[in-house]
Amino acid sequence: MKENNTITIEKGVSAADVLNKLNEILNDISSIKLILFCDPNKTNRDNLFRNLDVLQFLNNLKHISIIVGSSTPLESIDKIDYIKDLQSFSLGGFYNKKINLNVLKKHNNLKELSFEHSINKKDYSIIKDSLVKIKLKDINLEYVSKNTNLKELVILDNVQNEHLLTQKYPSLKTIKLSFCKKIADFSFLNELLDLENISFNRVNTITEVPSLKSKIIKRLEFLNCKNLQNIHNIVSYKKLEKLAITDANIEFGEIKKIAKNMLLDTFYFRSKDNSETNEFESLALKYQFQNSHAGFWK
Repeated sequence: MKENNTITIEKGVSAADVLNKLNEILNDISSIKLILFCDPNKTNRDNLFRNLDVLQFLNNLKHISIIVGSSTPLESIDKIDYIKDLQSFSLGGFYNKKINLNVLKKHNNLKELSFEHSINKKDYSIIKDSLVKIKLKDINLEYVSKNTNLKELVILDNVQNEHLLTQKYPSLKTIKLSFCKKIADFSFLNELLDLENISFNRVNTITEVPSLKSKIIKRLEFLNCKNLQNIHNIVSYKKLEKLAITDANIEFGEIKKIAKNMLLDTFYFRSKDNSETNEFESLALKYQFQNSHAGFWK
């Protein structure tokens, strides 16, 4: 699904005919993603359809991202039931953390699933083995079934029973971890042989670059990992194309060695010491790599 193939509904739609026409388009172009802004304080009036009420006209929709911006939480997503074949679903913003997710259980073709807040243990049944990408605040791997289809896992806060990762998701290509304050040992990543891309964001418990068995690592990202010191393992990743390190605790001499000896397309570096950041910009020109985070994940 192309990222720019989207339609946004923010303040409602004033005519059913418009929504019916959109549904016809969705039947022809199934990759279109609807970004739906919801405000539970606002209701339908004078043929203005708001919030999830627009879905009664959009049964051909396959991809939806719901963003709740309101002083009142969203209490229900039951109107997702209008959709015949949902393939990607995202929910963010201010919604009831105990919101009923049962409406998602019937959708066996779900490929992507994203929630900004934690899901309850009883809702883990919606994490189906058809999923290719999962984005969650946290995950307990004890509660999920094995899924060889899953290629990307994004965790915004914490992983429980992380030692089960390779057993449950052996085919992961991309993993992005934020915070993970309760994890001190990241060796659970070592056995993921298909892994290509790793991101650590504000993971202050990581002190060294993991020693991964994957021979196809292409991207490594360490953003604001303030206790990262040992980066010696980076040189073993012969397929590495892009590297990002910001606000770590690494001797600048080690950074200069990587800049000189590894043929990277992108090496984005920012130091707490402005003089190091400035010197690195000169290294980027000297060794002809891109010193920018823009496009890192493209």
